[in-house]
Amino acid sequence: MSTPPNPWDFYQSYEPTWSPDGLQIAFTGYRQYAFPQIYTVPTDGSGAETLLTDPTDSASKGQPDWSPDGTKIMFTWDIGQQDVYVIAPDGTGQTNLTPDTIQWDERSGVWSPEGTRFAFVDNRFFNHLTFNTDIFLRNADGTGEVQLTFHEAIDDDPAWAPDGTQITFSSTRGGAYDIYLIDVPPPGDARPSGSGSAPVGEEPPVTRLTNTPGLEENPDWGAAEVLSFGLSVQRAGSGRGIVKSRPGGITCGSDCSESFEEGTKVKLTATAKPGSAFVGWSGPCRPVSQTSCTTSMTNDKLVTATFDLT
Repeated sequence: MSTPPNPWDFYQSYEPTWSPDGLQIAFTGYRQYAFPQIYTVPTDGSGAETLLTDPTDSASKGQPDWSPDGTKIMFTWDIGQQDVYVIAPDGTGQTNLTPDTIQWDERSGVWSPEGTRFAFVDNRFFNHLTFNTDIFLRNADGTGEVQLTFHEAIDDDPAWAPDGTQITFSSTRGGAYDIYLIDVPPPGDARPSGSGSAPVGEEPPVTRLTNTPGLEENPDWGAAEVLSFGLSVQRAGSGRGIVKSRPGGITCGSDCSESFEEGTKVKLTATAKPGSAFVGWSGPCRPVSQTSCTTSMTNDKLVTATFDLT
């Protein structure tokens, strides 16, 4: 199949989303093709773009969202009908997550913070009086659909709270676009989705966050507070040696303490100097008798490495 060229002869780049490791950006790009595609580019400034999606299907792709574990990029596939797709960062494994909704449009997919579910916008109850759309949830593999909002207005732009228990969204249910907040049912919730010409069911409680004559859209959440704990290493015994950490930060010798985010598993490795031998660890690091031990950062910790002369 031939690929139509870009009839406007200009480049555009928009809708950026970070990879979890901060090393790449996925974005929607107009390049030499007639329809926008999903690209990635490194954040080192090299400008080495990678085209992920296939332009030969004549579909527009947009609204990328990188999964929390970095293994997938969600996007909207549009060729008259819209669906939510995922693709790997190397361009393999493109999969339609909403293939069972042939007569409806699904778009604006966003990952939950833990990456096990996604929210999206669906127009299955559209009518020409209210142009209504609703917000739905599915598991990461596209199964287990749950309808979240049940209203005749437009519900759009879902954004997850950092803890995954709530979603903010924009809606015209108050007359103009304002920002609202809704609780998210836990995974495995069995409430049915609507079918036919009208939604069924009841919404969880909805809180209106803005109420102005203007338009409020595209809400987003601030980052959750991240707790950190201190890890200190001390050396004991008649011998000499150094202790290093992975993730980095400790080289004891010279730097014997570092803060790590809550839940981080830190590996400590002891290396004896010539004429010395590593004896063992004391403190909350296991195993105690090997040259490397691991501790999980759930509180401030002190670990001792003992070296003796040989």
